Amino acid sequence: TARVDGEVSIESGDLQGNKLLGPVTLTTRNRTIELDDISGPVTVSNRNGAVAVTNASPVAPINIVNQHGSVDLGLPEHGGFVLDAQTRNGDLENDFGLDSEGEGDTHRLSGKVGAGGPQVRVETTDGDVTIRKAVATPVPPTPPAPPKVTATPSAPAAPAVPKVRHTPVKPTTPEVPAAPAAPTPPSTER
Repeated sequence: TARVDGEVSIESGDLQGNKLLGPVTLTTRNRTIELDDISGPVTVSNRNGAVAVTNASPVAPINIVNQHGSVDLGLPEHGGFVLDAQTRNGDLENDFGLDSEGEGDTHRLSGKVGAGGPQVRVETTDGDVTIRKAVATPVPPTPPAPPKVTATPSAPAAPAVPKVRHTPVKPTTPEVPAAPAAPTPPSTER
């Protein structure tokens, strides 16, 4: 499952991402990876390609393991973190004033930067490790999702119509004047 708020592009063996909101986890082979302005935890495992990551403030846990390729990691100049970087058959460089130690073909760089903080771990073989100061704009947090409405509100009730009582009117037949009585015939009695 992945949620990408920034941009990710994969072209001809290269993978590029910009303004990603972590956690970001990549496991690849034979790729050159460039991730810029990453906010949140980062885990990268790669073989046979270079890895370049620029992390935005505040520093979150970072773990980069690369075989047969260099690692370039840019961290906020005023960020606090604990660094543990190692290379075999390569050189170590850093802008944070930490001293590297080396035995044979293995070189190590470790120490607390600023007030300390999250663990930043970098390991590579047959490549250089560069830890540099970088300026990256933090990715704004994702706005909260709008509330879910489970029922639609009912429409307001229509105003009550006054009830008018109708009394049925009986149809009236027009009064027909009564016909005059027929004259009575004179009586013959005497």
